[in-house]
Formats: sequence, C-alpha cells, structure tokens
Amino acid sequence: FGVALDEKRRLDYDLGVARKIQTALLPKTVPRIEGVDLAAFSVPAQQIGGDYYDFIDVDENHLGIVIADVSGKGISGAIVMSLCRSVLRVEAAGCLSPAAAMKKVNRILCHDLSEDIFVSMVYLILNIKTHEMILARAGHVYPILNTGSGEPTMIKSGGMAMGLGEPGLFEAALEETTVALKPNDIVVLYTDGITEAHDKNDNEWGLLNLVKAIQTTALEGGGASAVAANVRQRLMQFVGDVSQYDDLTLVAIRAVGREG
Repeated sequence: FGVALDEKRRLDYDLGVARKIQTALLPKTVPRIEGVDLAAFSVPAQQIGGDYYDFIDVDENHLGIVIADVSGKGISGAIVMSLCRSVLRVEAAGCLSPAAAMKKVNRILCHDLSEDIFVSMVYLILNIKTHEMILARAGHVYPILNTGSGEPTMIKSGGMAMGLGEPGLFEAALEETTVALKPNDIVVLYTDGITEAHDKNDNEWGLLNLVKAIQTTALEGGGASAVAANVRQRLMQFVGDVSQYDDLTLVAIRAVGREG
C-alpha cells in the first residue's frame, strides 16, 4: 500500500509539473491585428496531453499560427511540446514557407524523440495585409474553412506526423496549400481531443457538432471570439463533468473588412 501511495504522489507531482510547463508556454493573449480577428482556448486533460498553439511574428507583414498535438502525456509530452515550440519559433523567423520551417523542426525532433512519441501539427503563415494564407499540415486533423457563403469545407493537404521515420519521408509527403481569405471567412484549427471528447455514455462529440457550432456562430455574424466561445460552451455542456483523455484546443481566425 505504501509503495502504491508513493507512486501516486510521484504521478501527481509529475502531472503538476507538466501542467505548469504547459500553462507557461501557451500565449497569454492573442495578437490584435487590423483586419484579422483571432481567438483561442486550450482546456487541459486530466492527465495533461501535449497540445499547444502559438502566434509567431514571422516578419512585419506575416503572422505564423500553429497548433500541435504531442502524442506523449505528462512531463514527456510537456517537454516535447516545449522543444517543438522553441525550435519552430527560431526557424519561423523570416521564413515565408511553412513547409520549409516544419522540415527543419522535424529533422531536430527525429534526432531527439523516442520512437513512441510523435507530433501532429498545422502551421500557417497569414499575410496580414492581403489575408492570403499558406498552410502546411503534418498528420494533423484538417482545418475547417467556413466561407462567407456559409458552407464549411476542410482545407486538405498531404503530410505525415513529425518524428515518424526518416526525415526524407516526412519531406516528400509534406505539401503546402494556399487560401485567399475573403471578409467574414473563418478558419478553425483544432486538435482531435475536441471531436473525440466523450460524455458519460462514452459518446463522442464528433466533427459534425464542431462544424455546426462554427456554422451557427458564423451565420449569426459572430467573430473569432464568438466561434471559440460557442464551441467551448457546447462542448463543455456535452461532456459535463466527465474527465477527458486528451486536451481540448482550438484556434479561430476570421478575416474582417478594413475600416475606411
């Protein structure tokens, strides 16, 4: 019994450290940019997953936006998340190709990660003047685009998760796609913890409910903050007090018309 108690104390301590690392690394605020509306949230799982999101100043006209999910839990996931965030911030500076930056990050992660840990990611670079967006995806769930006309679509591009196999395989699979955002277009990046969140009967919330929450808010004229708030409210109402296995993380981006 004493050994089991010591083990629980150690696990609780590890989870506490992991939670502090994760909380410290997430942005405290979202950037305020004319013509671009941004919002985000991350709800940690009971065991602390490895989700993170970040906003990166690529140069004076370009903002990098990233969301990622590390397969490891607890301290191991938090450390990999920290490494991934730090390396991407360095490689992203001045680099207008998300794929090029991600390839450099992957080469470092492949060298440092154990075989049972990998990272899925979406990294996009937004031109804050023209609202053109270049996106690359490393084995992550597809971002959702809700256009001003109201019909949601998936932004699809090829790519495998980071840390799996030889860097050459990752680089051959990685594709970039370009999207020109129009006023009122909304892009939502999220982690699979959101769609796989479950209620007391083990029912999953699912992609359809996420899309409905986004679409409903968009049709009501809501901005990025309203999208994030509506998704979070509906999701929390669905899961109730059931502990989740994975972090719940989302970033919403909305193009708005300029004044004057």
